[in-house]
This record gives sequence, C-alpha cells and structure tokens, in this order.
Amino acid sequence: MWSRLGVILFILFAASCEAQCDRTIQLRQLDQLIFDSITVSAVNNPYFSKLYIFQSAELQITELCKDTYLLKCWLANTLLTETTVDLSDTSWVVAEFPISSLLLSPISILPSTSTSSTQQLYLRSVPAKQGYTLAKMMDALPGMSSLQSGAHIAKPMYYGFTGQRLVLFKNDLRLEGQQWGNDHGPEINPLYAARIEIEHGAEGTFLASDAVGAIARLTPPVIDDSLFWSVNWLQSFGSNGRQIMESLDLRHQPRSIPGLHLSALACFSRAGNSSTPSYVLANTGFIEKSIDLSAHFQRKKLELTIEHGQFNSHIGIFVGAHNGNLTDLLLQIQRNTPPTAKFSYQINRPKQDIYHENESIRIAYRCSDKMRLVGFLARQYDERREYDALHTRNDSIAALDRAALELHLTHYQGQGQAIWSLNDVYKIKILAGQHRLINTYAGRFYIPNYKRINWFGALLIQRKWRTQRIEATARFDHIDQTVYRNQYELIQTEHQTYHQPALGLSYFIDKTKQHHLEGHITYNNRPPTVNERFANGLHHGLALYEMGEMNLSQEYAIRFLALYAYSAKRFNFSAQAMAQHIAHYIHVIPQAEPLLTIRGAFPAVQYAQSDARFVGLNVRAEFIPHPNWSLVPSSQVLRAHILPSQSTPATTPGDEYRMNILYRKVMSAKFTLSIDYHIAYYQKQWRISNALEIIPPPPSAFVNGLSINGERRCKNRILQFGITAENLTNTTYRLYTDRMRYFHDAIGRQVLLHFNLPLQFQK
Repeated sequence: MWSRLGVILFILFAASCEAQCDRTIQLRQLDQLIFDSITVSAVNNPYFSKLYIFQSAELQITELCKDTYLLKCWLANTLLTETTVDLSDTSWVVAEFPISSLLLSPISILPSTSTSSTQQLYLRSVPAKQGYTLAKMMDALPGMSSLQSGAHIAKPMYYGFTGQRLVLFKNDLRLEGQQWGNDHGPEINPLYAARIEIEHGAEGTFLASDAVGAIARLTPPVIDDSLFWSVNWLQSFGSNGRQIMESLDLRHQPRSIPGLHLSALACFSRAGNSSTPSYVLANTGFIEKSIDLSAHFQRKKLELTIEHGQFNSHIGIFVGAHNGNLTDLLLQIQRNTPPTAKFSYQINRPKQDIYHENESIRIAYRCSDKMRLVGFLARQYDERREYDALHTRNDSIAALDRAALELHLTHYQGQGQAIWSLNDVYKIKILAGQHRLINTYAGRFYIPNYKRINWFGALLIQRKWRTQRIEATARFDHIDQTVYRNQYELIQTEHQTYHQPALGLSYFIDKTKQHHLEGHITYNNRPPTVNERFANGLHHGLALYEMGEMNLSQEYAIRFLALYAYSAKRFNFSAQAMAQHIAHYIHVIPQAEPLLTIRGAFPAVQYAQSDARFVGLNVRAEFIPHPNWSLVPSSQVLRAHILPSQSTPATTPGDEYRMNILYRKVMSAKFTLSIDYHIAYYQKQWRISNALEIIPPPPSAFVNGLSINGERRCKNRILQFGITAENLTNTTYRLYTDRMRYFHDAIGRQVLLHFNLPLQFQK
C-alpha cells in the first residue's frame, strides 16, 4: 500500500514539475534594433497572448509553459516577420532574427510597408550615438551626408539638398530654424529621436509641398505600458575637446490616473577647443543644454499629447576664420597650419548664441474603427545672436559686447487631419491648416523683417492589393508674405503672394518576402526664402558674406525615385536611384575674390538662379558569411549640373564609399558583445570649377573608425557601455562640404566612452 502511494505521489510530483512555467525565450537581433515590439502567443492555449516592447537589442521572455509559441515581430505597427518556437523539450531557446530576414544596414534601415518612407533609422542603442550631431547620426541613411560649419555645427544634406529643401519635423511640428540661412544646424537634441524617417513620394508631398529634397521626421520612443517608473542615465566622455555629455530620461505612469504617461529628457554637453591631428583650433568649444517634457493621456477613444522643449547652445567660432583685412585672410587660407592655441573651455568672440523653444498640443479622437480625427496646435520661437571678432576697426556694437546680428523668429502652426479606412482596400487622409511666421532682427542689417501666412490643404488616397499598394497625393499652399525693407532709413513694404500646387504618386510591390520595390514621382515647388532674396551681410557662424538676389522666382521640381531591395539568408542588397529636374534652381556662386567689410575680410557668395539636373545612386549590400559576422559595403554617388553651363553647384558632395565589418555575439545569457569597424573613402570633388573657389577642393581621404559595445543584463535592466573611436588613425583631411575647410583641417581622433544605466519598475 505504501509503495503504491509513493508511486502515485512521485507521479504527481513529476507532473507538477513538468507543468511549471519556467521556460525562457531569448530573442536576439543581429542588427541591434530592427523591431519595435513582439507579440507572443501559445499555439495550444488561446488565452495566452502578450505584447513585449524592446528596450535593447536583447529581449528575454520568461515564465513560459510547455508549448509551441508563435512570435510576431512588429515595427511601426507593421508586421515584419514571424516564426514559431517549440518549448516542448527544452527550457531555454535563443530565437534569432538576423538582418537577412528584412533588409540591411549597420543600424536598421528598412523599407516601410505602412507609409511612403523608403528609409527608417531606428536608434534604440542611444548611448553609442551620444556625442554625435543629428547630421552625423543620419549619415547612415541612403542619400544622406552632412554640410558642416566647423567642428560642432552640421546640417543634414540629402543628395546635395539642405536648408529649406530638407524639411525637418519634430513629431508633427515643422522646425523653422532654417529661415535665416541654409547652413544653420537644427535646433533639436539628437537623443530625442528614437526613430528617424525619410519621407518620399505621396506621403512626403502630403506633409510639405516645398520639400524639394525630402522630409525627415523625428519621433520619440514607443511608450511601454508595462512600466511604472523608467529612468535612464547616460554618461559620455569625448577625448577631442574633452567633451562631457550627461543625459537623464525619466518616464512615469501614475497609478492613480490610468492612461497618463509623463516623460522628461534633459541633456547637457560641453566641450573645449577641438584638435586636428596637428594643432588645436582656437575658440571652438561649445555648451549645449536641452530639455523635452511631454504628457500623454489615452482613454478609450481619446488621445492627448502635450509637449514642451527648449534647446540652448553657446558655440565658439574658429578665431582664424575672422580676419582684419584681405592680406590677412589670404595668408590665413594659404597656411597649412593656422595659428596654434592651447586647450581651453573658454568661449570668446566670434561666437553665436542659439535659443529655441517649442510648445505643442495634439488631440486625436477615434470616431469609429474606420475613422480618426487629429488636431494639432504648436508654437516655436527661435533666437540667434552672432558676435563679431574684436577687431580694432569694429564700431561701438562690438566694443559694448553686443550681438552684431540678432534674429528672432516666431512660428505658429495649426492643422487638422481626418483619416478614413473605408475598408481593407481604400484609405483616405485629409489635411488642412495654417503656418504663420513673424521675423524681426536687431543690430546690423542682414535680412529685413517679414511676416508670412501659409494656408494649406492636402488629400491622400491609398489603394491596396494583396501584394501591391498605390498612393496618390494632391496638395495646395497659398502664401501671403509681407517684407518690411529699410531702404535709406525709410520702411518700404513689399507684399508677395505664392501659390504652391504639389502632386505625389507612390507605388509599392511586395511579391515575395525576398523582393521589395518602390517607385515615387513627385512635383513640388518652393518659393525663395527671404534670406535668398535680401541677404546682405556677414553670416558670422560661417565666416561668410552672403549677397541675395531680389529677382528670384519660385523653384519647380520633378523628381523620380526608385528603391529595390533583395533579402536572402546570407545576402542582402538594396539600391536607390534618384533623378530630379529643377526649373529656376536657387544656388550660391562662390566669388573668386573675398570681400572687405568694416568687420574684416571674408569669402563671399552670391545667390543666383538657373535650371538644374540631379542624378543620385546609393547601393548597399550585406554579406553574412557567419551568423556572428556581417560585411556591409556601400557607395553613394551624386551628379549635379547647372544648365546650360553643365557646371556643378557649390557644396555638392563628392563620391563616397564605405565598408562596415560587424561582429556580434551573445557571450552568455547575460552578456552581448558588438564590434563595428568601418572605413570610408571620400573622393575629391574634382567636378567643381576652380575659377569659382578661393582654393580648389581638398584631395581624397580614407577615414576609419571602430566601435565596441557591450550589454550586460542585470535582473530587469540592461547596462549598456562601450567605446567608439572616430578617425581612428588620426588622419589629416578636409571635406569639401565643410565650410571651414578654407581655414583648417577636420578634427582628429575622437574617442568616446559611453555608459547607460537604466532603472525600470513594473506596475
């Protein structure tokens, strides 16, 4: 009897042990952050289905029972791939989702299947990017490069288009800091953007009719409903300029108010004089402070988001770029080594102070499963102060340490949007609203005061088939602009009206999981900005004298863009081709002789207008010889011609070729190692006419870098740390797209140490 009872108890104990839900799935992404989220459902248990949000390149799903599980990976509410995992005979499974299942790129560049964005950049591995400018981060996207103005000022450039032709959106807020000049860096903290999307075709035209180049949308991280508190502290150090970077990201969901999410992102960065491989650049330090606050509330059919952001920057301008007379300027340009300096955190004149703030409120209401209404109101304020160097010939403005150039811009934005999903086939979006800009200046004249009111309306229609999709957009903008010119101490008012019709057509084909094809045709037009027509003065941050052309007219652009992507198990390939014709293209002509002013001698440019043609090609491939190794070669080529002379426009980037060697291995259940070595070849821009430049374009250069990153899992959080070295071999070179190449080399080796400590508390 006792033996039978023992056998029964043993069987029950074994069954209970077998029924314990102690199984684990370890998810791994070779590409570091391909997916936003993943849903896990049990095949034999219809009641088990959970959503998990990725917080890093690793996700560990625990307390799973004996069953077979279906895993679906999502990105921007789009199903990318799915697989099954059998936990019947094992308690631990590592499920890998290599980049070969999607597309390619060292940091997640994917074709979208839900919008007209042909590229999307996901930057969830934020610590490795701290210390980079936004333009540097966006270099990973096809067609992107940087227009630089020294060591710390960089503007994103898309196939040679920048400024007003590359429109930046912070969520739904259109950033307007480029109204004073095309070379200003964007006034936004790069760490705000967990995702960067480049919009083309119908979707891009729907958002802005004057985006002759493209549209870049920056969006914050996805909200994780499972967390009560989330704290991320980022600490970085840079060797070049002894850079210090601090960032604190707080997120909170009060238990007393279900559906409310609060977040705050505060950043501080400081650096002293930067160094080239041979010398220190005097007065090139900066101080940058920013904070972004948001409150998101969602309850049933209502969704409300309130945001406030501030961005302050205090930047020194290389002192060797401001010279007293023509002789000093020419000697400064001809020197291989400018006047040397010692390291210092002090920022003297010449310098610039930048202040940006924005407030916005977004209300979305879901009327039904097929209809959604969205309203958006925003205000942003930009202020820029630029200071001369302290030359003895300067007037009392410099003597009193007042800003020589002071610009203020206030922008109001209001719009409403309606989205109908008529069925699984048709979708309609309607957008209408207004932009209102008010600009004033103080100090010396650079551009006149002006007011601009822009009314706009847009319609997008989407039609889906089983493996195909087509989108068409029509948009119309009406602009009333009043310019107040001060001519011989008399105010002359000039009123202008612009009409901007725009059309966009996009076509997508996904016949198999291996092939993806997109085609976009757009018609856009862009009116000349006030600075392009009336600029007449020194742009201190660029050490450049700009001269406008009052008779400029609107640009009219027709663009063709195609993307093909192929994905296999061990090989991936993508190619993007762009062809564009712009009638009345507005460009600058560098003057062969510098200009002497009361504030010194400077290189000068004159705005002009001609027809132009652009052809660009970006090719990327990925070879995966081993699950832990990836080789990613890429190339980018742009050909631009001013018609009928066939001359190449100034600031057109030269050809660029890259090679990335990636290694990633899960060393254990708690530690992951990633290594990325890259080398870039910047070809000399030999197509630029030397007759239009003070000095010829710089020679070709090889520049390499190395990044080593680790992730250590500690209970419910992941510690991220690593080291990144840019310009690893301390190469001396200059880029043609750097405005300061007249005066000094590019900065030398930069070693960045970064550390991220996250703390998360479940509800």
